[in-house]
Amino acid sequence: MSPSRLRGFAAAVVSSLLIGGTTAAVIALPVVPFQSIFQAEAGARWIDRAAQAQAESKFNPRAVSMVRGKDGQLHPCAYGLCQFTPEAWGDWAPKGADPYDPAAAIKAQCRYMPWLEARVDGELDPALGGYNAGLGNVLKAQRLAAQLGLPGDHAWLVALVRVTGKDNAAQTAGYLKNNAYNRATIRRKVAAAMNGAE
Repeated sequence: MSPSRLRGFAAAVVSSLLIGGTTAAVIALPVVPFQSIFQAEAGARWIDRAAQAQAESKFNPRAVSMVRGKDGQLHPCAYGLCQFTPEAWGDWAPKGADPYDPAAAIKAQCRYMPWLEARVDGELDPALGGYNAGLGNVLKAQRLAAQLGLPGDHAWLVALVRVTGKDNAAQTAGYLKNNAYNRATIRRKVAAAMNGAE
């Protein structure tokens, strides 16, 4: 293949990353771990879902989050690449799937997130808030923000302090910020890969 045809092929491969891509494109030029799975499960939303998994576990499929119980001891509470609790895993994962299996975790995430988004008018940040703090808490915070007349798209996040407490609301705010940073970083990597292939 001539150098000019090779450059054109590479540009086409990278361009496919921006619109969902194929397994071949992912093998040719991945910018995040498990990219082919994110693309297969999330399609055009793959960057949103990959950024979320990065925020959840830094792409570690063996990650375990701990929470301090009433007994004062640390106990495991969420598992795997997308950090599902056992209850949520039972609701959204393929039957019999292992929470440490990246493909199963991404499949569960890509089932759960659209369900959350559908309950918060299709908005990503409140859905991410629901994933992190619980959908019920976000819905309560949205209602409270409306009652108080708080302005802005993230008024619910201000009101969340009254629903979950200051520390938990701050954790959710940090989670949203981390997600936004990850999305921007992944998009920059895709753009840089695309420019490098031209």
